Parts: sequence; structure tokens; C-alpha cells
Amino acid sequence: TPIFVYEMAVNMPKKTQVVAQSELPFEPAKAAVCEDGSYAFNGEVMTLEEVEVKVRTNLEARPSKYKKVVFIDGHPNAPYPQMVQLMDTVMRANAESIGIAKLKTEPGEFDACSSGS
Repeated sequence: TPIFVYEMAVNMPKKTQVVAQSELPFEPAKAAVCEDGSYAFNGEVMTLEEVEVKVRTNLEARPSKYKKVVFIDGHPNAPYPQMVQLMDTVMRANAESIGIAKLKTEPGEFDACSSGS
């Protein structure tokens, strides 16, 4: 018999500061899995190994006061195993945390891959 958890304790940040993307002193990091299972970083399609190098370089260039967050996006039809591989790769590249982009369900809404997948 499965056990259902109806409540879960979560530690939320006490205070956060919202900064407009245009005001950041670095390029935000967004890694993605395209519909065909290929990978992209900030809109440029590349291999998973190249994504790891780009993420690591992006995070190392950030001023130390900024948290090393990488946003993960995926086409609604992207293969699940590639999503997991991408998250593992991003964490191996020294990301402190991962932000998951919301599901894109409208045609043309997913734009994380330059090929328009």
C-alpha cells in the first residue's frame, strides 16, 4: 500500500531581492533540452559537454555576492532522461541550485533552443 504525504516541511528564504535581468552584472544561465533531445545554453544548441563548460564559465564569472543559480528549461516533448542528465551536468558544473522553468504548453512558447524546437 503506498503511503501518501499530505504535508511537508519546507525551509523558504526569509528575504529575497528581486533584480531586473537587465540590471544584472552577468549573463543569466539558462540550460535547456530541445524537443529532439539535444541541449542548449542561452539559446545556442550544443553538446552536453559544451553545456557543462559554458555553465562553469558563466558561474565562475559571477560576482561572489550572487548565488550560482542555473535555470533549466525543456521542451514539453523533450525526453525525460536528457532532462535528468542536464540537471546532473549543471550541478557538476558547480551550480548552487537549479531553477525549473514553467511548462510551456502553447505553440511557439518554448524558445530556449535557437532552432525553434
